[in-house]
Amino acid sequence: MGWKQVKAFDLSKMGTRPNYCLQNVRLAFGVQPKYADAKSAMIASRNAGTLHDISTLPKNVAVPVFVDTSSPYEHVEVSDHGTFYSDGKKLSNPMSQKFFGWSETLNDERIVEYVPDPVPTPTPEPEFKVGDKVVPTKLVDYDGTPVVQYDDYYTISQINGDRAVLTAPRNGIPTVWCAMNTANIRKV
Repeated sequence: MGWKQVKAFDLSKMGTRPNYCLQNVRLAFGVQPKYADAKSAMIASRNAGTLHDISTLPKNVAVPVFVDTSSPYEHVEVSDHGTFYSDGKKLSNPMSQKFFGWSETLNDERIVEYVPDPVPTPTPEPEFKVGDKVVPTKLVDYDGTPVVQYDDYYTISQINGDRAVLTAPRNGIPTVWCAMNTANIRKV
């Protein structure tokens, strides 16, 4: 399944003040102030284990992206489904930048969360099916009435839930012996 947006990105709320990139980005995500600059926010994400290599940038959500610059405060911008915005403006050549990476969080607030692909639950094969050869483990019919075993094994001719109709050949013709609860039979 991949990444799911937790805090929506709103470009119309993104700040445009130069040199206030962290504020600009946090406004776009509705995140509270916490760190003084992009570098501090990036270090917090790295320490929390929520900073990822740019090569794993998700294309189905908006996330903060930390950029390595000559500024001691570094830089943060947004990748929104693969389109980059910095200080309220769309970037035309974003991949020419040097990245620290993208983050699941900003100022310790979750922006996206990973939702693993659902693990398919295998459909269990029915324990018994028509044609199975079985022997009784308890000699009572489906209603609990005692029965006598005449043959070494029986064949299931019908099955419905936990009720199996058992047959045995008589003069070459499959003949119904009884119906049994599947809890009282086992495969040969």
